[in-house]
Formats: sequence, C-alpha cells, structure tokens
Amino acid sequence: MQHESKSPLDIVVARTMREAIERIVSRAPDLPPIVLPSSGSRRDSLAAQVRQRLRELGVQSSILPHGRPGLPGVGTREAGRRVRLTVSLPDNLPFTATLPERLATASTLWAVTDIDRVAGRGPYVLDLLKHHLSLVERLRLQGQRGERYAAELLLARPMTCCLVGCHVDSACVAAGTDDPIAAELVALALAEDRMPPGTSVSSIWEDPLVQRATELGIGVRYPGDIVPSISILGGTEGAREAVDRILSRMGVRTP
Repeated sequence: MQHESKSPLDIVVARTMREAIERIVSRAPDLPPIVLPSSGSRRDSLAAQVRQRLRELGVQSSILPHGRPGLPGVGTREAGRRVRLTVSLPDNLPFTATLPERLATASTLWAVTDIDRVAGRGPYVLDLLKHHLSLVERLRLQGQRGERYAAELLLARPMTCCLVGCHVDSACVAAGTDDPIAAELVALALAEDRMPPGTSVSSIWEDPLVQRATELGIGVRYPGDIVPSISILGGTEGAREAVDRILSRMGVRTP
C-alpha cells in the first residue's frame, strides 16, 4: 500500500478518555470495523470505549483479541478458519502469511493502543498483526526473516484507523490517524515520556520497525509528512506540554 505523502494526525487532550476519543472516532469512516487492541484482551478499556462511541454513532463493531502479548497463537481458538495472504515486496520477493479469516477479510480494521497497558513491552501498531499469527506461522517467518516480517504484514492487511491513547498528568490524550507509521511514532513517544528524566534513548525514527515500514512505503517517510492538529477540550497545562514533547520527539512542529 503506497501511502499519500501527507498524513493528518488528530491529537485531543481532554479531562476523560471518553471525551478524548469521541472527537477522533466521530471523524473516522463509518464502516463496521474489527477492533484490534494492542493489549490483546477482549476487556481492553480503550477498545471498549471506542466500541461504545461507535455504537452511539450507529456503527457496529467487534473486538478480535490475540491473547497475552509475547505469546503468539494464544487467542487462535476464537480466530476460526485462517486465510493465506500473499503480497509482493519492493525487492520483488513474495511474502505470504496466514491470518484469521475474520481479520483477513474485514473491510475495516482499527488498531487501538492503550499506552497505559502496553508501554515498555508493546505491541503498539506496526507489530500488532504478528500477534494474530499462529505459533507455527510466526516461527516460520521468524526463521526466514528474523523479526523483520512484522511490518510486511501491514502490506498484506492494511489498517484503516489507528488510535493511541493514555493518561498524562491527570488528563487524557488520544491520537488518531490512518497512517500506521505516524501512530507507531506517537506510541513510542508517549512510552518514552514515561521514562525517568535523563534516560538516554535513540531517535524513535531509528526504531527498526519504523525504518522497515518506511522502506516498504506503508506510511510517512519524514517528520514533515505528518500534519498534526491539536484539540484542547480540557485537562491540564502539563498534558498540553506533554503533547509538545511528543511532537518534538517525532520531529514534528507544533501547530
């Protein structure tokens, strides 16, 4: 999937997470989505609030869990039949993977990442789909490509919307975009914001998954490709300052 050169990024600061996600969800496509929570849990709080807002808008949705992070295939009992997908990579080598039929054939997929739950361990956005592979499939791909296959899965099964949220300084911040690389950068920046002051970290653009995803052309390639908009519905000054820090880590100018 060759992404457009510019990608909008909606960031909302609010007193509650419900307020924060309402603005983002209301602007998203109204097709019934399958929601993929990064936590892998059907009880994911952020995914549940996304579904509730969609229901209020008259849009039906469902959650497809993947089990505990780091244990591929745990949730496959709920996945049902699996479908093999094949895509051509930029180097003309074919890439094949087998995903749950519900996921492979869904018209709309939403990645929902609750940083409060998965910061520091992931998955976030770019490596989310690999947790829906069976253990056998994951070992096969890992043997062929190491961990480089995670981003390739997004060529086989693109995301429609990506929503990242967390609590910051007694407020809530949510970001929404249709660009998986931009969403991954937000997630990495929010996760880094939780680290102790003075912690030495490399640029989030140097993250191996981000670099591979840009090579594949599935999203933004440069900070200037991201066009942010910020809505302040409530919250604290500290939360707004956190948004500025997040955009700074992404190399994006605050509007």
